[in-house]
Amino acid sequence: DNTPPVLSLSSPSEGLVTSDPVTEVSYSATDDSGHAPVCVPADGALVSLLAGTNMVTVTCYDRAGNTTSAARSVTRIDVTAPTITISSPVNGSLTSAASTTLTYTAIDDSGAPPSCSPASGSSVALSPGSNAITVTCNDAAGNTSSRSVTVSRDSAAPVLTINSPADGTTTDAA
Repeated sequence: DNTPPVLSLSSPSEGLVTSDPVTEVSYSATDDSGHAPVCVPADGALVSLLAGTNMVTVTCYDRAGNTTSAARSVTRIDVTAPTITISSPVNGSLTSAASTTLTYTAIDDSGAPPSCSPASGSSVALSPGSNAITVTCNDAAGNTSSRSVTVSRDSAAPVLTINSPADGTTTDAA
């Protein structure tokens, strides 16, 4: 037997564009020997997709060692914005310092690090009063996310007023 199995791949369709992280393979396969060929992945299996272009391939083998394959190009678009977690400064914090160090992590489901501004570890100047500090990150697919914290700067010294005793008062009380 020199005849490979006959494979008809019905899903996924060629050129499929999806935001799903998996796609289901669906096909029929026969062999002229009368025995069902062994195919990988199995019919109905879910195949993982990375962001970008993926080749989904099904390969079938018959008992004589003949093989046949069918492949489809599937593009997974990334529709998820990066996730930002600001660890410092704490939202709602109060300081007398003229600046604070911004520390955060940013991850993207594509696995590639997103591009963020300002950079984690950078020093951010604080004006007296309330200061909103915003981190904005973009991934390679153009998805954008932002996170903000508010830090208040109070650099004025407290004012102390003594009302009693009046200035220059003397007393013999112990």
